[in-house]
Amino acid sequence: MEMTRDEVLELLDGDGDTLLIDVLPHEQFDAAHIPGSLSVPLDDRDFVAEIDELTDGDRSLTIIVYCASFSCPASTTAMEHLRRAGFTDVRDFKGGMEDWQGAGLPVQSGVSAG
Repeated sequence: MEMTRDEVLELLDGDGDTLLIDVLPHEQFDAAHIPGSLSVPLDDRDFVAEIDELTDGDRSLTIIVYCASFSCPASTTAMEHLRRAGFTDVRDFKGGMEDWQGAGLPVQSGVSAG
């Protein structure tokens, strides 16, 4: 399921458990990312296992994945991998960083944990 920027903001402002995952390489995450997001690059060999660890095995947890922009396919690919692995509520913020920054929303920079 694709999400708009406004839908992402609404979900993040809610009180539910939601994981926001930046699927771009660590270098891009370190340069700029959405506050509160976690860096799990799609090209990591153990991408699904890393997400499984972050959710403590709860495959019904809401997960939002994002990448660089509407033209970047990484978030859609990540969503498909997670759904095939049995995650039931995975959403794709297609606009990604370009859409987020274009709206003047805050970003963070800094070294990723991964």
